[in-house]
Amino acid sequence: MDLQKAVDLFTMLDETTKLVYNMREDDDDITMESSTESLGLDYQAVNKYNDLLPYAEELEKEAKILLPEIKGQLGQAIMLRRIEPDTLNAVGKLRMYMKLYSLRFTKEDHILLIKLMYELVTIPELEQYLVNVFGGILLNLLRKRELIEPSELVLEWRPLYDLKKRSVTMPSNSMYRFSQRCLKMIESLICDAKIYFPLTATREILDELRPQICPLDTRSSPAIFDLLDLFLPVQLFPNDSHMGYGLWFDEFMKLWEICNNAPVWEHSMMTLMSRLAWFNIGYIDWEPYIPIMTTRFMRCLNLPVHYKNTKIPKSHKVTTNSVAIWVVSILGNKSSGQFHLENFKKHWNIFT
Repeated sequence: MDLQKAVDLFTMLDETTKLVYNMREDDDDITMESSTESLGLDYQAVNKYNDLLPYAEELEKEAKILLPEIKGQLGQAIMLRRIEPDTLNAVGKLRMYMKLYSLRFTKEDHILLIKLMYELVTIPELEQYLVNVFGGILLNLLRKRELIEPSELVLEWRPLYDLKKRSVTMPSNSMYRFSQRCLKMIESLICDAKIYFPLTATREILDELRPQICPLDTRSSPAIFDLLDLFLPVQLFPNDSHMGYGLWFDEFMKLWEICNNAPVWEHSMMTLMSRLAWFNIGYIDWEPYIPIMTTRFMRCLNLPVHYKNTKIPKSHKVTTNSVAIWVVSILGNKSSGQFHLENFKKHWNIFT
């Protein structure tokens, strides 16, 4: 992936605007007059508190000028393939614009800006600080998921996968490392972007990672299950479940049932299942798995209960947050979850 896609995307963005080149004598800034202003199109989101200020009208006039200027500078920088400092400065102005006016642009511009930032952040071998800058803007553009439906935007999963792999597989003798802040930003970006992965993404991700699964390998298996937890889409429409969790749910639950000796990847598996249950309430039959899941939760408490004075050498390690999300998600609809939850509470009260 290179800047060519970013250039093509800005060309599409430019179709919704008419360029008015106003070359000033003191500088060479390019200004654009947005054609959407005269069409009366709705904006994605506006800062409602700006209307309460005594200079609200001035802010509105300023916003109408700033956005075309930012788009013009951003487009010029990308077309000239100048990441630094031109694109970086234009992106900084876009960040400030979004901070002051929120997502004050049309849906078409919103979608194209997301695609543009996505192409920028996934440029191969991009410097870490640029990944931080472009990724931060992209996170802000993706934060309100209700504004863009998955059918309106498609983001390929492979560029983010390559970025994630590059961030965690640096050579041991290299002085270059991704900071923890950047790593967390990349993970947040994947979580926000994966609802826009194509329907074929689940199959492709499984084809990439499933051959690498080795439940008994305590070194590589945690990283593989972390990637599965991070990338597998779990927020598909019910009609598309056969292209989503239907491809791996039964297989993973069977694998987890077989490996019942507290495997090191159990935390990632529990997180994946809790999110799957939360986003698909009422669509998955958890009844066959509720007893064994409750047993795992009980073992996590490390209660002083042993069979014939034999101490269990390992204990299941899952986060309480994931457990709580899963339990809440499976309650109701004539589920036996409430019965097992009551038993769980009784056993807990006995030893507290």
